[in-house]
Amino acid sequence: MTRKKSVALFPYSSRLLPIIRHFNDFQQQYIIESVLAWEGAGLHGKDVAFVCNQPPVGVKVSTIDTNLEPAWQTLLVNCCDISNQFSLFNIKEYFLAHLASKREIIFVGVCRENSLDCISLLCQEHPTNTRQLSSNGDIAFSFITPQFTPICTPIILVGGLVSRDDTLEVILSLRKKFCADGHVVSCITSNDMGLLLGMHSFNSIFDNSNLSEDEKILHLNRMAHSVIIAERPEILIVETPDTIMKFADIAPNGFGIRTSMLNLALSPDMFICCMPFDFATRDYVKNIYENFMEKFGIPLVGVHATNAVVDFTDVSQTHQMSIVYADMALIDSMVIEESRNCTVPIFNILLNGSTGIYQYIQSFFEKD
Repeated sequence: MTRKKSVALFPYSSRLLPIIRHFNDFQQQYIIESVLAWEGAGLHGKDVAFVCNQPPVGVKVSTIDTNLEPAWQTLLVNCCDISNQFSLFNIKEYFLAHLASKREIIFVGVCRENSLDCISLLCQEHPTNTRQLSSNGDIAFSFITPQFTPICTPIILVGGLVSRDDTLEVILSLRKKFCADGHVVSCITSNDMGLLLGMHSFNSIFDNSNLSEDEKILHLNRMAHSVIIAERPEILIVETPDTIMKFADIAPNGFGIRTSMLNLALSPDMFICCMPFDFATRDYVKNIYENFMEKFGIPLVGVHATNAVVDFTDVSQTHQMSIVYADMALIDSMVIEESRNCTVPIFNILLNGSTGIYQYIQSFFEKD
């Protein structure tokens, strides 16, 4: 049996929490030794779940430092968050020092322009112990014809109402449940770090400024077909690339434009919505169900009530979405109460597990 490589993840952010929580479920190559955050993040010594005020995972966050004898062998760098204008830490010298000590660095995801040249140069100068893992080379798909082709494989769309908090958690939990029952499941996400867990990312399509909007829709369609051809899944679970709709006039929150494009490309069969627990009332869920059916023609089959809460005071001042995290204990009683006589199941996967929503989805498939 091959021994797992000990790894450090850097830099830590809340988007990495589901990846860490399910790290051992979907890959057998690595084991997490350290999770590193930028200095000044206020996370040193705290559990990785602290950042979202969720139940502890058992993995502590450390602050990045100049220690050249760490316990890890491989550094997994989340390129989406590698730029930090507020930090004085010389990250290039940090990388060079560890490369000189023969440690491996894997750069995951697409870098912003101000970091891209630096990382590309490091990979060229140290080809034996650096690697780039991005959605550009995730899966090969060709465009023999520009024809749009409908997708026959059932697709579950998972997205957030006001933020993408817990969307990846829902996807990974459902994937684990389906796989445990012997089903073949493929996943497409907006988080490039999901590539480490055998998922696929559409970021290289949405971030490609050389593609027109209709070309992006076609590329998304062909990418999904390529994943299906390569992996032959029974089910495809897809994360929305942004929030699903406009939030308010003063904070449109992206208008759900990319989600609309994704819907045109894939025509999902069902939708699971992650929304703040104080939004997840019977009446509001009914409203979202009707809105989504009218706008996209997709039935809402479940609501994951998150502990993310909109900070309306900050939103009114900044005109940007602002989220704080409530105590998870507040969610449980609300879910029990609002689930009664609600046509759509309301749940929280972290508190209730995935069995309930999994069984509901199974019954939904059986109806068809």
